Amino acid sequence: NSAARMAETKEKFAQKCKEELLILWTDYFKPEHFAKYPKLTEKILAAARQCSTVKRDVNLEAAQKLKDMVGEVAAIFRETKK
Repeated sequence: NSAARMAETKEKFAQKCKEELLILWTDYFKPEHFAKYPKLTEKILAAARQCSTVKRDVNLEAAQKLKDMVGEVAAIFRETKK
């Protein structure tokens, strides 16, 4: 039962992560951000796809890759807040 609950929690967090990435992409980032960071859309979409991979599989490497990808988007987000 614990494994099933952990897998369900992992899937919920991956879905929430995907939703938040897409909210940033559609509601927060503006054309000037995309001009300053030309690969921003690519990074967000790749991270959103990685969320789907994490939801599908129980794989620590996939989860770590997602964490790294989200970290890159977060770094850009922090830069835009300055």
